[in-house]
Amino acid sequence: MDIPLEIVIENIDDSFDTSRVYLFKNKDYAKEAPKHYHISIKIKDDNYILLTLITSQVEKKKRFYELSNPILLNGLVFLNDTINILDKKSCIDCNQPLFLTKEELSAKVDGNIEFIEVKIDNSLKENVIQAIKNSAMVREEIKELIL
Repeated sequence: MDIPLEIVIENIDDSFDTSRVYLFKNKDYAKEAPKHYHISIKIKDDNYILLTLITSQVEKKKRFYELSNPILLNGLVFLNDTINILDKKSCIDCNQPLFLTKEELSAKVDGNIEFIEVKIDNSLKENVIQAIKNSAMVREEIKELIL
């Protein structure tokens, strides 16, 4: 039985509290782009969702920031064995979190969102939050909402 997307989105909660990541295809990315895992970060405003993207395009991300603004390299959190489901070298780009209303997220999702149970290393939460808060690209209002 398929659960309606709106109900799935209503049940997105902090990945570190629930040991879940969220897998979906974003309509904003290239048509041939695969689904990506996302980590949800708890924030103070229940009308919004804050998600960070996990990507295996590590070298591409590093090169982009090296050429555009090397200080932003600090916004990449590298994942070694911190999440047990990843089979490739990956990172989280904390410079560009998705800060969306539930309706905006619904409009971006191509298909549905899968909840994936994972084992997440405890140190990852602090690293992700610090990277978001230290990023010059992330708006102050977003930083202030993080719990």
